[in-house]
Amino acid sequence: MTDAPETSQAPQAGGHSQIHRVALKIPPFWADEPELWFAQLEVQFTLGGITQDATKYAYVLSHIETKNAKEIKDLITRPPDHDKYENIKKALIQRLSVSQEQQIR
Repeated sequence: MTDAPETSQAPQAGGHSQIHRVALKIPPFWADEPELWFAQLEVQFTLGGITQDATKYAYVLSHIETKNAKEIKDLITRPPDHDKYENIKKALIQRLSVSQEQQIR
């Protein structure tokens, strides 16, 4: 089951359908506001019809920088069997928030 950006079909005269692909517009990862970034990412998933856990997980991994990937190395090298996206989302928000608090001190 792949979950590429979904297509929509618009009926055309003569009974033919025209297919439109929806491109995702994912902003660069915001390490200082990961919760806000995930909110915007989920809007893009909705617009693109992305529903598969593995696809969402892959989009996150393809949009985070190395320094942020290091924060979740455990989830990248040994991903959970289920809920990969929710686990990576929770970990990034939690771990980056803790890192920012430590930098402030």
